[in-house]
Amino acid sequence: MSDIDLGTQGSGREMNLIHGGRRLMAVGVLSLAALAFVGSAAAASPAVAGQAPATGPAKFTVDTAPLVLSHDGTHYTGDLRVTVRNVGGEASENTMMELGLPAGLRFNSSDGVCTFGEARVYCAMFGGIEPGARKTYTLSFGSWAAPSARARITSVADLTVTPDGEGATGAASDTYAGILKSTTGSIRHPRPYAPSTVARTQLTAGPAAIRELPGTAGTREFEVRIPVTVRAGNDIPNDFGVVRIAKPEGTSLPHTEPSAVCTLDCEVPGDWMAAGETRTFDIVFTYNPATLPVDEKVTLEGVMNHGGLIQPEATPARNTATVPLTIAA
Repeated sequence: MSDIDLGTQGSGREMNLIHGGRRLMAVGVLSLAALAFVGSAAAASPAVAGQAPATGPAKFTVDTAPLVLSHDGTHYTGDLRVTVRNVGGEASENTMMELGLPAGLRFNSSDGVCTFGEARVYCAMFGGIEPGARKTYTLSFGSWAAPSARARITSVADLTVTPDGEGATGAASDTYAGILKSTTGSIRHPRPYAPSTVARTQLTAGPAAIRELPGTAGTREFEVRIPVTVRAGNDIPNDFGVVRIAKPEGTSLPHTEPSAVCTLDCEVPGDWMAAGETRTFDIVFTYNPATLPVDEKVTLEGVMNHGGLIQPEATPARNTATVPLTIAA
């Protein structure tokens, strides 16, 4: 990990490592012929006069630049630059990368092809590195944290690069941590950061807008449109919000506007939600009641999904709303 001036405070292990050197899916074999993603352009290092050239298979060294995340008004995001040098005597074919995720950070994207989950990321960076040359790869991260007047630093995670895939020799490792800028942009004197472990999702909904649709003889069908607002009350790790929907018989599968994935329930439109982030949208479905008048209700519950699991809620009453569904004869 490259040096960065963070001041003199912060948690001991994180600071020593900073100053001294950054849904689990099953990982199959990555086909190196599938795509041709190439990392940053290689910059060959001139040989030192009188030094014998390296021999043997590809061998890597690795260095990670500081991962500093800035808040854009909604999310913390930042890039980790990983520089890999081939100090062996033969060119590598590709670079395989495996890294842990510090608590409170999420992996967003990279220069290569990656599979990832809650705790680890596996990437194939396509393209070789000649002997004596180096490449720099960029990995992008986010954090669910809310802005703070003080800079913060996550726990430390490992990163390993290996030439030409699993089982190859010549691997190298480094460590990294995420540094969250303060509201003034400072990274000095960071305090340890860890995300929440219990969600505080808030949901409000209603009233329902109901309009009758043209129907066939003997039937009456209605469109029901319910405005919904979901707020992420803290920095609980999540991939997306979900609204669970309980509604009367005779209703269709719902959809949202703006569009999101719906089955019996609906995802909150958009991606992951950071602390304090609010989304407003409509849940829409049709209703063909057996009889009129109708005096029913729709119950909506907002939750956070992470790694395919629903996060526990601290205050369930705040993430649930009941909307009357009333239709005259």
